[in-house]
Amino acid sequence: MILYLFALAAVIAGIGIMMIYRQTLDAIIENPEKMAEAQQRFFLRIAFVEVLPILLVIVGFVLGNGQSFQQGEILIPAVIMIAIVCFNVFYTLSQRTQAGRNAEKVAENIRVLAMVTLSLSISIPLVSFIIMWVLVNQ
Repeated sequence: MILYLFALAAVIAGIGIMMIYRQTLDAIIENPEKMAEAQQRFFLRIAFVEVLPILLVIVGFVLGNGQSFQQGEILIPAVIMIAIVCFNVFYTLSQRTQAGRNAEKVAENIRVLAMVTLSLSISIPLVSFIIMWVLVNQ
């Protein structure tokens, strides 16, 4: 059950970041002059969304340290994490191409925002998977 804390952290971070990305993208498309303000709100919201997943990863690591796990127990949480990463990559890139039909300056900023979003949305699932793997193979 402890390994599912890592999957839950990945789901909360992934879905939360995608929601914030979509809101920021809409704000930039609607009013490109306030792009800096939208990006500032983006990073503040990301910081708030990442708090709970980071705490879940820490709690999962503390509770799982010293326990023995079977190799098969990692399968379902790992599949959940892989699915959320695939969703995040697909969603980010599809939204980027839809929004990229604007002026060149706006399109460039949207591409940068998409790449930042990709790296942020993959970080918690990646860290969770690595910690799960360490716990199972200790």
